[in-house]
Amino acid sequence: MTNDMQAASGCPFHQKDGGQTSLASTNNSDWWPNALNLDILSQHDKKTNPMDPDFDYAAAFKSL
Repeated sequence: MTNDMQAASGCPFHQKDGGQTSLASTNNSDWWPNALNLDILSQHDKKTNPMDPDFDYAAAFKSL
């Protein structure tokens, strides 16, 4: 085979300069750059619980 035939039968996606391409992953912020920040909903603090610390959920459920 000649060099032209070998080049033509090679991979069409091969880079001629021999350099490496960087494969960056796609994350949610790439797809939705204006998305709301929902991290505030994941907080576990006393301020996020509206009930008393002594509130008995089981007793309240039984009273329904």
